[in-house]
Amino acid sequence: MILLSIIEKFLYKRASLVIGLLQGVGNHAEKVIGRPIPWMWVPNGVALENYPETSFLTKNDVFNVVYTGAHGIPNSLDTALDAALILQEIGEDRIHFNFTGDGVNKPELIRIASEKGLRNVKFFKPVPKSSIPSILSNADALLLLFKQTDLYHDGLSPNKMFDYLAASRPVIMAVDSPHDPVAQANAGVSIPPEDPQALADAILHLSKLPAAERQAMGERGRAYVMEHHDMKGLAAKLANALHVLAGK
Repeated sequence: MILLSIIEKFLYKRASLVIGLLQGVGNHAEKVIGRPIPWMWVPNGVALENYPETSFLTKNDVFNVVYTGAHGIPNSLDTALDAALILQEIGEDRIHFNFTGDGVNKPELIRIASEKGLRNVKFFKPVPKSSIPSILSNADALLLLFKQTDLYHDGLSPNKMFDYLAASRPVIMAVDSPHDPVAQANAGVSIPPEDPQALADAILHLSKLPAAERQAMGERGRAYVMEHHDMKGLAAKLANALHVLAGK
């Protein structure tokens, strides 16, 4: 770690421009070297053409909460299982949790779900990236959960977040960070990480909203990624910055 810190400081001092995935990259670099430096935020993005705009299907008998991606420790899916138990115990049987993907924690998560007797949770095998838009379009709410950690102080840029927002569905975000795109876009509900009760409450709240309100959340999320995370726009932004630097 010490060696990496030395290399980081060395590179920042000599950089003509620092380009980072995180919104707080400039503040971080300034803290490292003790002075402001030229920087640019170029986050991960999404190919919007893969996510056609879709309306909610009216399904009064079921409310699908969907997660797609890695089933690892950082993804905090154990929190989702605890929330599923809370909702099951209060009789909210129409709320279903659907997890698609794989990871080191998946066998343990399946074991916990079975041990808790969760009838409202299903696990599905990983699918090709091209199948994700279809899965997300059948969701009523999407889960993006993180562990309690200081790692996200300068921001976060998971590809999954932009896929979710592009899908025009409300997102439940659980993260400790001053940079929360879901809150910034008013595209869902933001809650503290590793809080099953807060997660259960957020899901229940969304499930009771009219479909039109959830649709509006999803549309705000899509508008946000169109403005800030469209892959073509990000590529043009980066190309322009490099062109300006090369011309100096």
